[in-house]
Amino acid sequence: MKKISIIFVHLIFISLTTYSALAHVPFVEHLDFTEKKPFRIWGDVENSKAIYAWFKTGEDVVTEPLRLLVSSVVPICQGYEDLLPWFAVVGPGLPETEETLPFDIPEGYGAVVVKNLEPGESRATFCEPFGGKHYYSGPLFDQQVSEPGTWYIYYWDPYEM
Repeated sequence: MKKISIIFVHLIFISLTTYSALAHVPFVEHLDFTEKKPFRIWGDVENSKAIYAWFKTGEDVVTEPLRLLVSSVVPICQGYEDLLPWFAVVGPGLPETEETLPFDIPEGYGAVVVKNLEPGESRATFCEPFGGKHYYSGPLFDQQVSEPGTWYIYYWDPYEM
């Protein structure tokens, strides 16, 4: 009976930890995302998605209001110490931006540019518990969006590190 109880406890533990791991879905860029071939989110856009992409070379349709939470994190490793990516959220109903951007904004769209720290400034870090990897924290966009249409998120390195 004791052996069955131990197995039962282990099964419950495995079930609970597996469920929590499924709450965060990673997507890895295998080919470079571009304006003509963007990364498209499929499935439920309400659940957390982690999109891992790289700077190499240079559309999901929103039909009802949703919270759009976008951030920029950089792995802590040699060569990335000075990588401070900026990003822009581009969509209908957003204000026009005064920033000079490395891309064109579609007609009728606005943009919110989210800047990172300046080179040399102290950066916060965190450990992602599922993978056990350490990252530099980056800027955050957290806003309710309600305009229907295709929204874009562009990342770039203004310091060209």
